[in-house]
Amino acid sequence: MSDSIEYASQTTSPSPRLSKLAVMTLLVSLLACPFLTGFIGHKLEEINFVGFGVARPAVLALLMLSLILAVFALIRIRTSHGQLRGSDLAYYALALSVLWIALSFAIYFALRNAKFGPGD
Repeated sequence: MSDSIEYASQTTSPSPRLSKLAVMTLLVSLLACPFLTGFIGHKLEEINFVGFGVARPAVLALLMLSLILAVFALIRIRTSHGQLRGSDLAYYALALSVLWIALSFAIYFALRNAKFGPGD
């Protein structure tokens, strides 16, 4: 009578959930592309929706927000003891954020003294 009872078998732990913060961070990092946000900021300045000089700090703030969110997502996933997954998404977001920040500064320093017309 050594039949095993099926309901008394070892239960498996639930699979880890995907971190919503990691997904949101990746979306924010994708939308923080300086070409996209710079274009939108420039158009908003053209129609006088925002004051002149507001677009650059807003773009930089969005870039910093995406970087900080990526770090928070990584910390949260690492400290979840296997209950959350999505560290690969957070790493992608972190890499994109660093890339966008480096690209923004490279473009700024390359074009800050550029002359684009005959009157410049």
